[in-house]
Amino acid sequence: MVSVKEALEEVARKTMARLEASESLEIRFGEETLTDLVLLELKQANCPSIQIIQTSKALEASQGTDWEWWIGSDATGWLRLAIQAKKLGPSTKRYDQLNHKVGGTAQIDLLESYAASTGAIPLYCLFNRVTPSEATAGWRCCEVPSDHPQVSCTLVAASTIRKAIKTRGARTFKAVHAERRSVPWRCIQCPTKGARAVLGNPKTPPPQRAAWAREVFGEPAIIYENLPADIRQARQTGRLEFGYVSPEGRDHRTDPEYIAVIELDANGG
Repeated sequence: MVSVKEALEEVARKTMARLEASESLEIRFGEETLTDLVLLELKQANCPSIQIIQTSKALEASQGTDWEWWIGSDATGWLRLAIQAKKLGPSTKRYDQLNHKVGGTAQIDLLESYAASTGAIPLYCLFNRVTPSEATAGWRCCEVPSDHPQVSCTLVAASTIRKAIKTRGARTFKAVHAERRSVPWRCIQCPTKGARAVLGNPKTPPPQRAAWAREVFGEPAIIYENLPADIRQARQTGRLEFGYVSPEGRDHRTDPEYIAVIELDANGG
């Protein structure tokens, strides 16, 4: 069995190899396909601490939130992350779809609205095919030296993406990953830059830990003492009913199709 960190690293390696092959063979993957593939591989990983749950959302692709993560443990509490995926353009070398609109509404607004209505932290997962030298220049992980394949899947604060949208010439890998809140997704379990840093010592008052989330993710956070009952049940069945995901009155366009539950153990796994 592998740890959370090992599982995320292996999927990142596969993603970089897939992106390199797709460019050389001129068979390109869209963001939805890449998201489905990484979720499949996370589900296939021999990691009991990662569970992928399908919701009963309609089959059309989510337009505001691609998937949701619950990360933590009953001992430390849980964080809820709302994640939108975007891909670095193979020819433009820019994130061309950052300012994508749905029915006239910016997708980032839908993501942040969903996060605000559910007590989640809005993040972007960026799929990147870059050179080793570009990866080194954009390396923000605590572990050094840089590990080129690991930048194929990075997590980036929504505030960083909003800045990139508003700033001319800032939608490149280099510009986005010059920001300290742009890290390989394995860093989500890091004790200094990830969920573990925010959850910290359970004896630390929740307001203090929630405030620390702004330093780590660019947003304050709710720390949930336990997983919601529906998700606890879904961990057994592998499926979550629609009512939990989208309570009455919320925009159904933003609901995720999949939810990942990532349990962090006391040893950093």
